[in-house]
Amino acid sequence: NFIPNNIASTSSGVPNSVQQGTDFKDRQHSTAGQVVSVWRSGVLNELRVQYAKRTQSRVPGSQAGSGPGIRINGVANFGGPVHGNADSGFGFTEGIFQALDNLTYIRGNHAYKLGFNAQAVHDSRTQTLIQLYTFANIDAFLAARSGANPFGYTAFQQFVGNPTYEYNTRMYGAFVQDD
Repeated sequence: NFIPNNIASTSSGVPNSVQQGTDFKDRQHSTAGQVVSVWRSGVLNELRVQYAKRTQSRVPGSQAGSGPGIRINGVANFGGPVHGNADSGFGFTEGIFQALDNLTYIRGNHAYKLGFNAQAVHDSRTQTLIQLYTFANIDAFLAARSGANPFGYTAFQQFVGNPTYEYNTRMYGAFVQDD
């Protein structure tokens, strides 16, 4: 199973210049197998195994700007496409391995069933190195740009530190039933 999802020059919020556009890529691969076995009269075993991998990323669009993102409230967004955690530079990879086994045993008036499920998930993420200046209006932006009031912005956001992190998750489950 392979599912690609590529979207060129997307941007979020209104209104945005083409400088804020990013190319979004989303791919998913998965494979699974199942073996059903009759061990003897009244005993059935089901074994299933699966592996799936999904990757997503955003890179600057063909007309993307550079430098920090600029937001003028209610007017426009322009500059580099780096004003949120999932903009240019964002990356995500998730790999999932799962195995489960169910055993059914029929004896007399009883149908016993027991099973086990194990799932291992590996996630790797990179978040955008945010750099965003927000201005209340055009006059405040122009005053900052000219140097008349270089601190005329109402907010500045910036991500500092290591933007990449990884983690593993292990999940287990088991059951026993008697019908």
